[in-house]
Amino acid sequence: MVFPRIGDSSPRGSGIGESHIVGEPDPEHRFLLHALNRGSERTPRRSIGTGQVFSLCRTLFDDFSETDLKAALALVNRRNDELHSGAAAFDEYPPKYWLTLVLDRMRVVSEE
Repeated sequence: MVFPRIGDSSPRGSGIGESHIVGEPDPEHRFLLHALNRGSERTPRRSIGTGQVFSLCRTLFDDFSETDLKAALALVNRRNDELHSGAAAFDEYPPKYWLTLVLDRMRVVSEE
């Protein structure tokens, strides 16, 4: 999963719609700092893994529960299955079952 970089004024664009290959784990959060426009010029911009993003949400946001973490990872796995294999991963799981969850979690992380 790629999150747009907030406040990115680089000539490459806003980051929205750009795709990046997810690199190695970033335990020091050097690449996450770029997403927040706080990265060092000495550290290259790289995407961070989706699991790391959701783990950080679990740590940073009180209302982002362990259940939310598991649900988010399950949705990402479905998305990856569909993207990389061409499987119809969401056919048996229509938006009315998962979209509310996604929108509610977006509210949680944007309001805290």
